[in-house]
Amino acid sequence: MIRLRSPWLSVSMTPLSRANLLSSDQGQSDRPPVARFEFDLATPFFEQLRAFFDALGAAPLNERTVADLLPLQGVYGLLLADQLVYVGKSDGPLADRLTDHRIKLSGRQNIDPDRVNFRAAYLAETWVPLAPEANLIRYYRGRGPYGYVKVPAKSRHA
Repeated sequence: MIRLRSPWLSVSMTPLSRANLLSSDQGQSDRPPVARFEFDLATPFFEQLRAFFDALGAAPLNERTVADLLPLQGVYGLLLADQLVYVGKSDGPLADRLTDHRIKLSGRQNIDPDRVNFRAAYLAETWVPLAPEANLIRYYRGRGPYGYVKVPAKSRHA
């Protein structure tokens, strides 16, 4: 296996041939010049997304701030007392999803909605199949004083 790595990309090439599949003898000189090429686009994307997400400031989860958002999809985090407690995604406008959270929080006991902030990153549709929300949840789970980042309910509507 040949591995090429840089801070921004990872490429793996595995020589493939019928002989490789049938035998573990890697010393054969009659091996055809064929290899599997795997371009790891996801790893650098996730590394850059996490760094970007970490560097974002926080804004109050209020009507005025949410109304200022562009009508784009993306990922977001909810912060309680400046600690990330929830990571989610929006397949539609981020403002719509964050408004849903704001409304739900206003009816919750023991949570002061004025202590809830958010951070968000707009994402192009081309990145959605890479499941950026799931990657951020795995990354942040177990960090911070609460010891978790809540996993969004699967039954929710985007």
